[in-house]
Amino acid sequence: MTQELEQLANALNGKSNLRNTFDKCISILADNGWYISKTMSIGNIFNSTTIVIKEGKEAIDKAMCNYYKNNFSRVIDEFISDFPERKEIIKQAKKCHDKKMFFASTILFTSQADGICEGFLFKIKRKRKDGLKSYLEKNNAPDYITKLLIEIRGIDAFFEDNHLYNSDFNRHGIMHGLDNEYGNEINSYKALSLLSFVSNLFTRNN
Repeated sequence: MTQELEQLANALNGKSNLRNTFDKCISILADNGWYISKTMSIGNIFNSTTIVIKEGKEAIDKAMCNYYKNNFSRVIDEFISDFPERKEIIKQAKKCHDKKMFFASTILFTSQADGICEGFLFKIKRKRKDGLKSYLEKNNAPDYITKLLIEIRGIDAFFEDNHLYNSDFNRHGIMHGLDNEYGNEINSYKALSLLSFVSNLFTRNN
């Protein structure tokens, strides 16, 4: 962990490749179930990653929850502007979140993220996500999106294997009714962060 923190410090001081450091940062966040939004600054991303390395899972959950809580309406509004055909679903997801109905908001945000990727987001064959890779390449996804999403993480794992990963935000357990404890504020924001991230595939040039 100390080496990773040193690499981030060097990047902030202009002593290492910023692109590689950015990729490393968003990978560390994704390992912990968090995804960046286009509303985030580079400073937010580096600071959040530093928190993971220095203080661990609980600290990053708190920091990222605070970020998405403070930017909740903005993230929702930008998503609705970019995907007006999904407006009613996202409005209901937001209403559920606001009413602390986190089982409902989490599954709605997660399903919409998969819907944007036409159902390829979580498909794994032979321990690979070739279908998603082909879909992203067909849609000219930037390298940082493709590289991040085709790596198998806790969100993609089978429910019984989820203990092997840093994040307990697990699509298999949520969508197939295997997890009866996922309905909390943290997972609702994690699902929103994933939705916000994959939406960049289609809105990055707008």
